[in-house]
Amino acid sequence: MTQPNKNIPATGPSHCNSCRGNNLEHVFSNLNRPSPRFTDQPTKVLICRDCGLVSLDMRKLRADDLGTYYSTFNHFEQPGQLVEEHRPLREGQVQWILDRVSHNRVRGTALDIGCGAGYVLYLLNEAGYTVNGVDYSPAMIRHLQTLYQFEGFQGAFSQALVKNRTYDLITSFKVLEHLMDPSGAVSDMAACLNDEGYLVIEVPDSESPKPDQLPDFFAFDHLFHFTRTTLGAILERYGFSIIDSEQFDYDISSGTPGPAFRILAQKTGAASEMFIHHNEYSSQHERMQTYKRNHDSYVAGFQTKINAIARRVGNAPVAIYCGGEHTAELLTRLDLSGLDIACIFDGDPALSGRMIDGIPIRHRDEIPISNLTHFLLSTTNHEESIYRTLKQMDRSYRVFGLYQKFDE
Repeated sequence: MTQPNKNIPATGPSHCNSCRGNNLEHVFSNLNRPSPRFTDQPTKVLICRDCGLVSLDMRKLRADDLGTYYSTFNHFEQPGQLVEEHRPLREGQVQWILDRVSHNRVRGTALDIGCGAGYVLYLLNEAGYTVNGVDYSPAMIRHLQTLYQFEGFQGAFSQALVKNRTYDLITSFKVLEHLMDPSGAVSDMAACLNDEGYLVIEVPDSESPKPDQLPDFFAFDHLFHFTRTTLGAILERYGFSIIDSEQFDYDISSGTPGPAFRILAQKTGAASEMFIHHNEYSSQHERMQTYKRNHDSYVAGFQTKINAIARRVGNAPVAIYCGGEHTAELLTRLDLSGLDIACIFDGDPALSGRMIDGIPIRHRDEIPISNLTHFLLSTTNHEESIYRTLKQMDRSYRVFGLYQKFDE
């Protein structure tokens, strides 16, 4: 059995975060476009020839800038709230854990890294766990403490942040791909787990990269792109035994649509060897090339959607709803000259007053006084909830989606 490697040297952006090799290949580059939240985004997509882990070229990225990005900007439609249709996903995630964690083990302590609004922690607490949460966002930690009275830690996860506490269960859903040093995070997770403790990690699945969306799949702010093999290898390097894994394809109403996978691992002190010796370079490189061809083809046909909406809107001024990365892609990739775009609305107060491609971003509270009645939704994740929000403001608003049809 492979013993946990506690002496792996620190890695830099020019080295693979998993195997530590420096045999990185530039596969392709994503669209370089302006962002209202982050300047100088990494665009080069790299793959390690020695193990197959995919990452972005982070040589210009600073950890402090990334911390500001996650602690300042709210990426949720309603800060601190989890909309009703997204709750079944969280409930399914927790039930998946409870079905697999040993029933002979008394429910103990649990930590959720990237806890957000705290709904996963609420469910784990209902199942008998004493819970803590970690999140970059001060607003989310305040919400966690106010609504649920759970203790939370604001900042980048580390042993020091959680005051060197140890837990029986650590969960992390759609977080690891955002970190500059996922191996370092896994090392800290191992240190924060009690012996025989369980770790559950869920990330987007790069074994099935999603081509049918406007933004690039292998793009910021996902700095790493895992498969079960490449993530499993990292876990095994730090002494984990892989207990179970499962792939999912979440639908558009889930809040996080697209392919994902989940791994359950246990801190045993003697790791499994399911993945650590496997090099996935050839198969993953081929998947990426296939994805790139399919995505380029999909984007080429996206202009047809814009033209159809422009015909329906006519001469009426239009507001784009959502001032994030999707809108930056939309304005950079496509010709929107057929639309009279008045402004962009977003619920994130940190974006108010900023601009994308010369178009001002205004807070959504200004919608009722804007006299605008036509809206174009620019998001892959939240079309349904934003549609409801707008219709609650005024049933006569005409709302157009790019992935779902509403008032068309």
